Amino acid sequence: MSASLLPTQRHEEEGEMTKERSPVTTGRDNNGSYKTATIGGGVLLLLLLTIGIVPRLRRQGELSAATREQEQAAQSVGVVTPRLGDATNELILPATTQAIQDTVIFARTGGYVRRWFSGMGQHVKEGQLLAEIAKPETDQELREARQQVAEAEQNVTQSRSELGQAQAALEQAEAALKQALTNLELARVNLERSKTLVAQGVVSRQDTDDKQATFDARQADVEAAQANIRARQAAIKAQQSAIESRVSNFSGRQANAQRIVELQSFEKVIAPYAGIITARNVEVGTLISSSGSTPTGTGLYRIARLDIIRIFINVPQTFAPAMRKGLQAEVQIKEMAPKVFTGNVIGTSNSIDPATRTLMVEVRIPNPDEQLLPGMYAQVKFVLPTSNRAVLIPASTLISNSEGIQVMIVRPDQTVHIQKIEVGRDFGKEIEVTSGLNGDEPVIGNPNDALHEGTRVQVIKSNK
Repeated sequence: MSASLLPTQRHEEEGEMTKERSPVTTGRDNNGSYKTATIGGGVLLLLLLTIGIVPRLRRQGELSAATREQEQAAQSVGVVTPRLGDATNELILPATTQAIQDTVIFARTGGYVRRWFSGMGQHVKEGQLLAEIAKPETDQELREARQQVAEAEQNVTQSRSELGQAQAALEQAEAALKQALTNLELARVNLERSKTLVAQGVVSRQDTDDKQATFDARQADVEAAQANIRARQAAIKAQQSAIESRVSNFSGRQANAQRIVELQSFEKVIAPYAGIITARNVEVGTLISSSGSTPTGTGLYRIARLDIIRIFINVPQTFAPAMRKGLQAEVQIKEMAPKVFTGNVIGTSNSIDPATRTLMVEVRIPNPDEQLLPGMYAQVKFVLPTSNRAVLIPASTLISNSEGIQVMIVRPDQTVHIQKIEVGRDFGKEIEVTSGLNGDEPVIGNPNDALHEGTRVQVIKSNK
């Protein structure tokens, strides 16, 4: 049985044993110290990260909680109730006024402007002289043509005089023929009597031969007279043919002279209808080309008739069926407000333009005082009957985004609902809603970004 060692002895023995193992134990202690330092550094780094992240996470949590509290808190909003418009459909479209007649006046002949008589802004009557054009070559042609007419007329007169003489000669030849026939008849009677007396033995046969010779001479005279008449008749026919030719030549010369007179009349520029001169592009001495235009290619004048003004309006296809002849239209000019001019539809194009999907409509407006001028910008209003009353909401209620046009309405449980709508006409402060609203919904007047689907709100104001 072994005896137990005293504590003092045990410590001494352990010290001796430690001294004996000291070379090996020193290396093992160094490795342990390195591992301990590494672990300590990691723990310190983790501690530092924990100290920086935890407050940040705490702050984010606080912000999220505040946001949730803010979202869950009921926001105060003002709402408006849509209103129903009148049972009429007002269609207002832009347009430009035009004169009922607007004409650029060109000359019908070339030359130089000799005089002009009417300037811009002056009223003229139909047929009134506006300007004169000088064209000396036309005047010279007219003088020559009139001289040729005079010569042709003289030739016709001379031919007719010669025809009269030929007719007189024919009459003389006819008278000579009558005389020759009378003499022939007398010679025949004498010849017959002489033959009877010779047969009775009263006269000699010599007397009968004389009477026969006289009869033959008278018969030759008749034949000569007849030949002379035929010659006179032929001469008359030839003279008549000459007269016809000269009369035709005379008529041609007259027509040519008349043509030049008409060309000369083109030297006077006249107003085609009563109106007002809106442009004058000539001065004395301005060269007018053969096409009747000025050197710049413009006309001499521009004239417009303003007692009636017409307007052409492109009406959208939606309203095309309502455009009927006689439909009343109100025309407003901003610079003349509040005066309203009233006209009527006088016709349409009866076809839709496929490019714009519009119908061309013409409106005419009486303008006796000429207050409306061509080229004015105008607003044309049509009042169209309709069976449905439009729903109108303020323009401030609209939300426009990638989802389209929307509004925010308040449900009975005081939460927000985003409603998609379709809009029609824009009246400035109010917008027409064609679908999406019945007209009795409370619509948020000024929606903001903090409002979403389902957000709880508190209505503080309701505008009827």
